[in-house]
Amino acid sequence: MNFEPDFRTIITIGYYLVAITTVIYVILDNRPPLKTLSWILVLLLLPIFGLIFYFYFGHNFKKERLFEGKKQLDLARIRRITEEQALDKQFHKKLTSAASKEKVMKLIMRNNKSRLTSQNSLELLPNGSSTFQSILDSLKNAKHHIHFEYYIFEEGKVASEIKSILISKAKEGVVVRFIYDSVGSWDLSSSFIQELEDAGVKVQEFMRVRFHTFTSKINYRNHRKIVVVDGVTGFIGGINISDKYLENDPELGVSWHDTHLKIEGEAVKDLQLIFLTDWYFLSDEEIINEEQYFPQVKIEINNLIQVLASGPDTDYKGVMKAYFSAITSAEKSVHIISPYFIPNESVLTALKSAALGGVEVKIILPGKSDSRIVQYSSQSYFEELLEAGVQIFQYEKGFIHSKILVIDDLLSSIGSANMDFRSFEQNLEVNAIIYSESFAEKVDIIFTEDLSFSKEIHLSHWQLRNRRHRLLESLSRLLAPLL
Repeated sequence: MNFEPDFRTIITIGYYLVAITTVIYVILDNRPPLKTLSWILVLLLLPIFGLIFYFYFGHNFKKERLFEGKKQLDLARIRRITEEQALDKQFHKKLTSAASKEKVMKLIMRNNKSRLTSQNSLELLPNGSSTFQSILDSLKNAKHHIHFEYYIFEEGKVASEIKSILISKAKEGVVVRFIYDSVGSWDLSSSFIQELEDAGVKVQEFMRVRFHTFTSKINYRNHRKIVVVDGVTGFIGGINISDKYLENDPELGVSWHDTHLKIEGEAVKDLQLIFLTDWYFLSDEEIINEEQYFPQVKIEINNLIQVLASGPDTDYKGVMKAYFSAITSAEKSVHIISPYFIPNESVLTALKSAALGGVEVKIILPGKSDSRIVQYSSQSYFEELLEAGVQIFQYEKGFIHSKILVIDDLLSSIGSANMDFRSFEQNLEVNAIIYSESFAEKVDIIFTEDLSFSKEIHLSHWQLRNRRHRLLESLSRLLAPLL
């Protein structure tokens, strides 16, 4: 009897041979077990789509090569910071002023080489309106240089105002450097960029994604939001450049709510170093040792700050370890706001352990999200967190996009990093870790206000959700390590 396999059989066999080979590769890559199992399920249970999805978003075969040059300059940046810290005679005195968080400081210092600075003036910017106005005012006052680095730069009223100032300043002779992420700013038009370049603005697109580079670059995004003006003033936080913070998002029907931070003082030097390292990675222009970008600034106000940079260009998982260390250091309270909440096992355990140990743990998450699958995945953690005594609230006055952490009314974190796998492992992020009771009090005022617009989730009610909702949670959670 002749056996002639049909075309469909050949395709099926071929697919599973490729899929099994890929599964072996995933296993040999020695990733965290949860992520490995998630990819294996996707590859075996989602024919064709699973393989495509993996090669676009899971394949790390070029990671080392992509970031090799950046790692070298990062080492130079780290050496500079370490040398300056060694010369700081007040270093140990700084540590004792927030002694209960000394272990967190030292971990961030050793893990990320993030120095501790004290002469800093801080202004907390509680919404998009105040943030954009403060940035615009600082840009208008620029005399020497403007450094601008953003994940999302979305054309609209705010973007047009910023563009106008950048063009004007470039024509005045101010050096303007502008970095935007290729994926986050996917819709930024070529004509917009051309206007900037024609005026003399230096523009770099972070890891440009086109068809032939899609699989090697799509997964590594620059999620940072940095502005540095004259090396004296810096901005950091969660707010992107978009009109969604001023008016309703047409897709969600609500506006975005977020928080940002303005810094003047020593910590601006660290933001500058991070920007210049990213700039070199994209342009090969090495200006990290040019002193004109690091002016001496005398600030009489004392606020202890560590600027924490993290991303796939390091092996340290700086943001995740900092969050874990901060949460486990808590003695009284842990207050968190995150738009995308998909904690890994370490952070999840830290949160539950804190609550079980009598620490007040409150988390504010979006009631309405721009990602349904992320929201379902976040909700899959609710029951075990609630059972441990964690209090969970859903914000109802818009889409909350803030990334805030406050520990014991002393340690605060404001920056670009979400509490999820992508911020922990894939994205380039930057956060300011502040050790100050007076500043933490200001952040907690915002937290309390946001709490007043939020609805608490109670365990007894949450357990009544229907089976369909539970199924969607479980399916989304399987994908959580991949999101």
